[in-house]
Amino acid sequence: SAPVVTNKTVCKGASAGTFSVIGTNLLWYTSATGGAASPIPPTINTTIAGQQVYFVSSNNNYCESTRTPLFVNVIDSPRVVLTVTPSTSLLPGQTARITATINPSSFVPTNYFWTKNGINVALGTNFIDVPFEQIGTYRVNVNIPNACNVVSDSVVIRPSTALVQQTAQQK
Repeated sequence: SAPVVTNKTVCKGASAGTFSVIGTNLLWYTSATGGAASPIPPTINTTIAGQQVYFVSSNNNYCESTRTPLFVNVIDSPRVVLTVTPSTSLLPGQTARITATINPSSFVPTNYFWTKNGINVALGTNFIDVPFEQIGTYRVNVNIPNACNVVSDSVVIRPSTALVQQTAQQK
């Protein structure tokens, strides 16, 4: 019988991993008919966005099944944009909220992994609240199912220049 395949979506430039195919003695082709069979799965080219189609059949040593198409969609990576409210400069007692927005919004993330100064600090939602006591450099790594992980640019939460000037004057 023909193999059962799971189509694949990967981000441009990411590792494509392996194919998910159920069948025995698989043979791979680059076209629906004709061409030479190979027992080795093709290498997925993720350098260019677009759809690629491969064909796979199953062989029981007596006869070969029909070829099943396997579609690989290579997509442009989404971007993660960070916004900070009310400000990246804090005074004691103030809190900044960093919010991550996925662009385009058609990508639906499953997890947000927040880091402060390169160390994991939170897992969860698309925002993190940063009190004055936690100033530092923040980023978020966003996991998007069947696609890729996307890392934001960093945003620095720092003491307000008014506080820095006041501290300097006191010395």
